[in-house]
Amino acid sequence: MGLIVVTPSASTAGVVREARELGYKQIWIQQKSESKEAIEALAGSDINLITGQCILMHYKPHSFHKFHARIKRFLGRHPK
Repeated sequence: MGLIVVTPSASTAGVVREARELGYKQIWIQQKSESKEAIEALAGSDINLITGQCILMHYKPHSFHKFHARIKRFLGRHPK
């Protein structure tokens, strides 16, 4: 199961803690939604965490987002 978190950063830690308890294995914290507390809440888990990335570059990208995604792939910085 996967989750995309788009919340105010003050709420993100609670959301990811709950997702961890529910057994989520893929969590994407949208750029600007991350917090140190949220990232620390997932430390040591087997969850594939993506953070610091904009989902609009990766899910059906268009216009500027498509261009930006291509640059990230070229530079080897595209999340997995």
